[in-house]
Amino acid sequence: MRHVVKICMAGILVLMITGCAAGPGSGIESSKKGIMDAYLSGVQKSDGIDQPEAILLAQSQLIFRGADKKFYMDRPEIALADERHWVVRFYPINKTLAEVSSSANVLIVVDKNNGNTRWQEE
Repeated sequence: MRHVVKICMAGILVLMITGCAAGPGSGIESSKKGIMDAYLSGVQKSDGIDQPEAILLAQSQLIFRGADKKFYMDRPEIALADERHWVVRFYPINKTLAEVSSSANVLIVVDKNNGNTRWQEE
């Protein structure tokens, strides 16, 4: 009986260790690197900002502000587009019901002409 308990405990420990290594957030660093690489190589502010560039600029703002672990960076949404601006919405990562009721979405407004950004909470 003790042998079975030890095997079960070892199995649970292995699952916990491998689950943590591959759990949510394990790809955040590689995602961050990919976004920053794309930002540095793909955004040309001098010719105006198109939608993919606006999303990269908005995602990079989350990284620059240290908010990349607070919002779903991989799920940006174009909330509004007019002749002067792109508005990119990010939803917060909520872990509890209390956080759901108190967390605000973030809107990052990107100027289509020069790429300037403005942070707003919704």
